[in-house]
Amino acid sequence: MKKHYDYYWNKLDNVGTLYASTSNASNPNIYRLSVKLKEKVKKETLVEALNDTLFTIPSFRVKLRKGFFWYYLEGNNATPIVEEDQRFPGTIINNFDNNYFLFKVTYFEKKINIDVSHILTDGTGALYFLETLVTNYLRIRHPKKIARDIVAGTELVSKNEMSVDSFIKYAKMKKEDQQIFKERNKKSYPIKGIKVNKVGTNVIIGTISVSQLKEITKARQVTITAYLTAILIEAIYKENFKYAKSKSPISICIPVNLRNYFESYSMGNFFSTILVSVDAAKHNYSFDDILDIVSSKMKEELNKSVLLDKFRYFASLQQNIILRFIPLIIKDILLIGISNIVGDRGATTTVSNLGVVDVKEEVKEYIDRFDMISYTDGVLPIKVGLCSFGDKLSISFSSVLADTEIQRYFFTYLSNQGLDIKLSSSINEIDAEED
Repeated sequence: MKKHYDYYWNKLDNVGTLYASTSNASNPNIYRLSVKLKEKVKKETLVEALNDTLFTIPSFRVKLRKGFFWYYLEGNNATPIVEEDQRFPGTIINNFDNNYFLFKVTYFEKKINIDVSHILTDGTGALYFLETLVTNYLRIRHPKKIARDIVAGTELVSKNEMSVDSFIKYAKMKKEDQQIFKERNKKSYPIKGIKVNKVGTNVIIGTISVSQLKEITKARQVTITAYLTAILIEAIYKENFKYAKSKSPISICIPVNLRNYFESYSMGNFFSTILVSVDAAKHNYSFDDILDIVSSKMKEELNKSVLLDKFRYFASLQQNIILRFIPLIIKDILLIGISNIVGDRGATTTVSNLGVVDVKEEVKEYIDRFDMISYTDGVLPIKVGLCSFGDKLSISFSSVLADTEIQRYFFTYLSNQGLDIKLSSSINEIDAEED
């Protein structure tokens, strides 16, 4: 029975507006989240679960519309398409083949994937959606073990709270200086290499024990993100930077989930970024030196005041009375320039950590792991995605380059620390050696 949907309309949030203006075929801003179950996925059940999920989370049941002054989201009553995965992660979502939804659900063997446009939401919002989808799926598949009252966290949040633009909501707090944006104008070292001649990205995923890794990071008194970022910087220097004779710093852009600092149940974009730079050309840093720099910089910027100051800039764009009444065709050009200044394009690469994925205890026993796969573009050919579930930390490298020496160095370093690593690669994956 088809569900009845209420009419839905909403403005794009500030970050979504930037992505709407800058997304194109060569840079679609599409990332992927996946969940690997302990059983094969049934398409009919997944379709039913998706319909239930869209009823609960109407902010995903939308299509992008183009007005004279702004983009906006309008309710989409078309049928979402679920099909077997035959896509490279990071591939553009074709509107005609996807009924104009800004996300696409696919499956393969034991995996459920959701490819999401950053126009719609950030990684945390997409994760909330996937958690709800997989909870609904497993509840339908195992009704005797998972009761109807076992729900994902999003089902306890009102639809109004989901649709709030938290950037605007918190932009009215006390204003701080905006020194951070001046730092973004510095040029960073770009990773160089021969690109693979095909659509989409190559993916290498390493799975390691969270508890084993925490023993190392606890002894060094650093976070997991800081530790892995430091290894990545050393890998880039050893396998790419030192041959380029560049004078620009190696800079890592790290997205930050603002919901951890400001109360928000938004299903849209609500994140900021910090930039960690190491001037490798000027100093002969040891790994310990790099780790100290990364950890200190993260501690310095990961506080409420600094983060507030950063995202207020985005909010001011939408509130600017002059920009509001500039025709969209001109506004797109302006926002592309702004994106190049305040986005991740001034970085060498990004490390996106979704953190710990948590679902109800009754649901956990059917799930093996979650993966987060970032998109690449012409500016950043390699990106890293992290997320953990139970004792499994998934580390994904998305790349459009033929050379994999950075990835090899990174995982070899972890292995040399005594960590057990299960590696898998490329698309439909990737799980042959684990099954």
